[in-house]
Amino acid sequence: MKNVKRIATLILALAMIMALAITTFATPADGKGGTIKVEGAELADPANYTVYTVYKMFDVADGNTADENKYKVTSDWVDFVKQTALEPYFVIQETADGTYMIWRKNTASTADAAAIAELARDYVDAKSLTNVGTATVNGAALDVEDNGYYLLVPNNTTASGVIVVKNEKAKVITEKSVAPGMPTVEKKVYEDSLQAYADRNTTDIGEKITYKVTITAGQGASNYILHDAMDDHIEVDYDSGSITRDGNKVASDEFEVVTENICAGCTFHIVFKETWCNGLNDGTPIILTYDARLLYKDAEGNKVDTDADHNNTAWLTHTAQNVETPKSTVSTQTREINVVKVDQDDVPLEGAGFILRDNEGLCYKFDETTGTVSWVAEDQNPTEIFSDAAGKLCFYGVDAEIFTLDETTVPGGYTGVNGTSANVRSSSIKAGKTVEFVEIVNTLGQKLPETGGIGTTVFYIGGAALVLCALAALVVIKRKETSAQ
Repeated sequence: MKNVKRIATLILALAMIMALAITTFATPADGKGGTIKVEGAELADPANYTVYTVYKMFDVADGNTADENKYKVTSDWVDFVKQTALEPYFVIQETADGTYMIWRKNTASTADAAAIAELARDYVDAKSLTNVGTATVNGAALDVEDNGYYLLVPNNTTASGVIVVKNEKAKVITEKSVAPGMPTVEKKVYEDSLQAYADRNTTDIGEKITYKVTITAGQGASNYILHDAMDDHIEVDYDSGSITRDGNKVASDEFEVVTENICAGCTFHIVFKETWCNGLNDGTPIILTYDARLLYKDAEGNKVDTDADHNNTAWLTHTAQNVETPKSTVSTQTREINVVKVDQDDVPLEGAGFILRDNEGLCYKFDETTGTVSWVAEDQNPTEIFSDAAGKLCFYGVDAEIFTLDETTVPGGYTGVNGTSANVRSSSIKAGKTVEFVEIVNTLGQKLPETGGIGTTVFYIGGAALVLCALAALVVIKRKETSAQ
């Protein structure tokens, strides 16, 4: 787990440093070299700013072209470039003038830089190397005399960054990775089909939705405030909340749930006591779970959109540093099942009634007053929905799964159809697209009657009686013949 976190931190830092680096230009007197400057979030305490130690790895062999890909290895890094692990990235060339490396590709990608940086950081840790100076976040730019590759090693994380300073250029790196002392926040929602927390889920209207927020504490934690922004169709059950710290339940007097006079766009805040935050260690997990439900209508009476994302977003501010974590968003959706009822000539049929069964055989029941969907036994008055003049009917606000449709009221003169599959798990209705319908066909004709009329039974009985009478007569005749003899 420790290695996984280390790699994740490395990838985050490099993705931000390399991919989001902002390049500016400077012109030293000799046309080579430049400056390295690191910028980042403003912190209240300057002592918390990251300090990067800068090491020069390679010189540009020919500084006349900005895209030159041949570099001379500095003396400290000769042993480094000869490692087998670096063979995929460049070719080593030994000359009387020194050791050179040539990229196997025309340019180095962010992924290449990340891999080299990880190896380079290990090399720095194992060697006593000469650095060219330090660059502090939001501090003065560091002057570098020559073009080449430079390694930046921060003082508060295992991640490193490799940058290139070429002729007549300077590098301004915007530090976008998590600032010192900042926690991280991850939000998930429970999806019952997966039996796990995920980034999205589907649900019946009114059904319980369970959210989980994982906060990983940073260095020097204090003044943590969790912000939570809900879609208008999601209602929070504040009594359902539970918080654990490193696996132990957090007492209710260690935090406060605030719903009024909060920042714009937020549904609620959770404010953690400063004394409690001061006791957090770097990396301590804080897990919050709570329930909510998807509403049939919002406060303005608007019905919930089926198959639209109803989002929930969480982030955390660290007021001592006046910065916030990246936001983490999950989404909830609900579905609808549309049915079209037609005859054998594809003519719509009105008045056909259906009930909907879930995968456990329970029946759909919709309560218009409470705006909730429930699943009940067949003898508990499930909701029967009838086709209109266009042959259409809809079961609204259901979870995504495979359902069964039973025709409980059949138009006069037609045969009914039961057990029709309605699969909204694999073929959902997309917002803004033509509505997809399950087509159910009735045909003209009645089933043969099973009751009513004498049928053929009386004839069977009469025939049996005649046979018995004939047998009785035959016996009597035989007896008379025997007596006469």
